[in-house]
Amino acid sequence: MVGGPLQRLIVPSRSFPRVLPLQVLRIGRVALVGLPFELTVETGRRIGEAVRAETGLERAVVTSVANDYAGYCATPEEYALQHYEGAHTLYGPATQPFLSWHVARLAAETVRAGVVADLAPVRRFDLRRRRYLPAPTGRAVPRRVAGPATFTDATALTDPCWEVEWIDVAPGDLRWHEPLARVESADGDGPWRIAADDQGCDLEVVHRGPDEAAGPGAHRYAVRWWGPSFRAGRRHRVVLVPNGGRTEVASDPFD
Repeated sequence: MVGGPLQRLIVPSRSFPRVLPLQVLRIGRVALVGLPFELTVETGRRIGEAVRAETGLERAVVTSVANDYAGYCATPEEYALQHYEGAHTLYGPATQPFLSWHVARLAAETVRAGVVADLAPVRRFDLRRRRYLPAPTGRAVPRRVAGPATFTDATALTDPCWEVEWIDVAPGDLRWHEPLARVESADGDGPWRIAADDQGCDLEVVHRGPDEAAGPGAHRYAVRWWGPSFRAGRRHRVVLVPNGGRTEVASDPFD
């Protein structure tokens, strides 16, 4: 498994773990699997299916945060979305398939031998690092909001959200570890106050890709405000905060 782009922001390279504990207990026709990750639901299902297929047991119960902690484990598809769970899968997009293979092999050995103990006497880490974030381009692009805010109502599967798109420089020219956007609210003609920012879970920033129609080197982004609050007479706006030398820009008010 390869360290992901957030590795060096969490722990120094020399202490980044590359040996992690996996545990399988067999109780009759059931395998209890303990893993040192916070697992998404689909990750747990795939690991359980791999264990059942390899062992022939009737059931596999997969649990999170057992014996150690190494962040999240998302599927390759979830990793590609780079939502919270995928972005915190520190070992990269192949974590779940890699883990499924090793857990299934351990479970099969446990069923076959009864007891398996394969422990490293010493744990030392010395990993090479690779930059996964895009390199800066240095191309100047005027920063601007790309249209009015749009609202998407709640469905059976998703929460409601407001969305504002904007045009900006390439991803490598933004500082993603610093704030990018916030939502402000105002009652009537009162002052603007911060309602939500991208340092929590309410705001999502999405890179939509290059947008040459907006100018050479331009890229399109979107801010999504999930689960917004409403109140009569209250206005809102999205503010793109200064970032990487970019100036502050505010959207038109919406309510």
